[in-house]
Amino acid sequence: MPLYKFACDCGYKQEVTWPMSRSSELLRCERGCDGRMYRVYNFHNKGMSYKRPIHSDSLAIAPSQRNEHEQRFPNIKLDNQCRPI
Repeated sequence: MPLYKFACDCGYKQEVTWPMSRSSELLRCERGCDGRMYRVYNFHNKGMSYKRPIHSDSLAIAPSQRNEHEQRFPNIKLDNQCRPI
């Protein structure tokens, strides 16, 4: 069963393990304010560094389209393989 993290506006935080079939159910704060708990989503950047440019292979264009791209989109730079940076 997945572990879900919830928080309340009063500052109370709770981790709950329950089935995915119940993931849309509402929780009430157990601290006593009876407020609605909302889901806290976490994002972990495991060792990835964005100090270098991110290249998009899916948005790459053909080398024959480079001149047209530079005219239409002067603010979007391309690397030497015609991938947006």
